[in-house]
Amino acid sequence: MTYAGITALVESVDKILHPAEPAMHFYTLLVVVISLVARIFVGRHDIHTGHLYQSSALVHAGREELTHSLISLGTLISGAVYLLFHIQLAGIVGLVISLIIIYSGGTYDVVINNYGPVAHTGSVHIAVLDTMTAEDIDVLTRWIVREVKQKTHVFLTGVSIYSINTCDKEVIDLRNDVQSIIDKEPHVHDMHGFYYDKEKHSIRFDAVIDFENNNPQETRNAIKNKILAMHPQLLVYITIDPDLA
Repeated sequence: MTYAGITALVESVDKILHPAEPAMHFYTLLVVVISLVARIFVGRHDIHTGHLYQSSALVHAGREELTHSLISLGTLISGAVYLLFHIQLAGIVGLVISLIIIYSGGTYDVVINNYGPVAHTGSVHIAVLDTMTAEDIDVLTRWIVREVKQKTHVFLTGVSIYSINTCDKEVIDLRNDVQSIIDKEPHVHDMHGFYYDKEKHSIRFDAVIDFENNNPQETRNAIKNKILAMHPQLLVYITIDPDLA
């Protein structure tokens, strides 16, 4: 999610610096409205159901869906303003939304172990920018452990790190190519931890699969082969990650 926010941020800045006339008409906005309503409905339903059954994972999924609805809302606002007043706001609106997404994203694979009513431990993976130093990461992880302990009484025994490439169009394009492949794979929910090593011409990421996938190795090979068909020079390392939610 953080990477998506960073990608949107870069693209939004480019739109501000190099504005282009958008291809926008009434039917486009109608589709956006339907998408916005659907995301809000699903998000609120997941949050309500999560609270009803005390499922923090479902509540988190609902909140994430509401965050994604901001993208539809931004598209709707910028499109409506352009049609009515011929003023282009796509870059500015995208910039604001990307900052919100970056702020709300970056956490994966939250695992909580329950050893009784007052004994909870857990672990989490977080995404950090590749520009952060070891000292920056040390401060960040200690702060996360402290905040989680104070607010939830869960002691995190481990905070693992994903590194995110930043502000590089080649990386963004490659990541989008891989994401387009992931989106078409059945029983594959998403990917995270994407990193492109230019010196070694290699990429690595986690593919999040659901529990109905009975052959994760076959899924891994299918994804890898499709990536190599587009970028045969790459070394591809894929970690199959079960959807713990």
